[in-house]
Parts: sequence; structure tokens; C-alpha cells
Amino acid sequence: VLVVLMLAVGGKSYYCAGFLPVLTAAGAIPLDGWLERGRALLRKGAFTATAAASILVIALISLPVIPVEQLHSTPVPNLYNEGVAQTGWPQLAAQTEAVVRSLTPEERANAVIMTPNYGVYGALSFYGHDLPPVYSGHVSTWYWGQPKDGAAPVILVAYEPGWTGDFYGCEAKATIDNGLHLPTEEQGSQIFVCQGLIGPWSTMWPYMHHTG
Repeated sequence: VLVVLMLAVGGKSYYCAGFLPVLTAAGAIPLDGWLERGRALLRKGAFTATAAASILVIALISLPVIPVEQLHSTPVPNLYNEGVAQTGWPQLAAQTEAVVRSLTPEERANAVIMTPNYGVYGALSFYGHDLPPVYSGHVSTWYWGQPKDGAAPVILVAYEPGWTGDFYGCEAKATIDNGLHLPTEEQGSQIFVCQGLIGPWSTMWPYMHHTG
């Protein structure tokens, strides 16, 4: 029932992973009996071949065994998008760093970065160098702190083209390109530099918490 529900609502494939050990253990008992009945050697050979093929397919889809430069020419991005979700993050951080370097020293001293989700937050936190403080209103990252009142300019990283929300004086500075022809969530989004937020961060922050 949960698997059907996840398929219906577009849930992540790993949301049902907790069931796998239980189902594997339950299935092992009848499988063991099946392998010993009748032509045991033939059945064991068929099982071994099927298991090996399954392992190979899972490895190709979910593990980084295919060179990242070749991923776009394979069906992997369509079969398992989670497998390519973090590709292009070094390039994303580098493009953000370039935008930050275009600011004056005075602007950089008081600048902050906003991201639309925890993925971009993590990418900049891990790969970014000499960046202003990074914030996000997405799920639990919202609880990790808010910019101080008056913090500006605000650099919006990986937002949809034309989206500026509650920020004013925004100008698109870069369009994100991972250089790998991969349709990641960030690909084609933009980096904006905004003059500020329409109200104090302390007042606006409670309304900036989101789950989508």
C-alpha cells in the first residue's frame, strides 16, 4: 500500500527502503525451499544469473560507475534522478563565487546568500569558498538561523528565471550551467543579486519557511 502511495504522489524511491530488510527476510524462506526442489542446480543457476543482473543494473543506476561526462548519453538520469542530483554542484559553487567576486568589498561585507532548498544550501556549504553566509527557508534549514536585519545585498542562487519573491532591486547575474548536459534541478536556473528584502529579516523570516 505504501509503495502504491509513493508512486501516486511522486515520493522518493528510498522512502520505502525501511521495508526492504523485512521483505528480504520473509522472501528468503520460500526462496530457499524453491531452490532445493526439483532441478536444484538449474534453479540455483537461474537465481544466480538473475541476482547478478539485478546487482549490475542497480550499480549502474545508483552508483557513480559511469563517468560523469557520459551520463547525459545514458538512460540513468531518467531512470534514477537521485543519482545525478549532486552532479554539477562544484560548477554551481564556482559560478556563485564568480558573482560574489563581482561585488564591491563593501557589498561583500554585508551580503548574504539565499537558496531555494537544502540541496543548493549543501552544495554551497561544501564546495563554496569565501562566500557570504548561506541561508535557506527550506524545511529544517530554516531552523539553522536567519540573516541579521539589514543584511544586503542578497544573492539568490538557483532560483527560477524571473523569480524574485519578496526581494527588490534584483538583477540576474548568471544562468547556472553544469557543463554536462544533465537536466539537474539547478540546470538553467539563475543567480540574482538583489538590493534587499522588502521588510526586516526578523519580520519576514517566519513567512519564508517552506516545504516545497
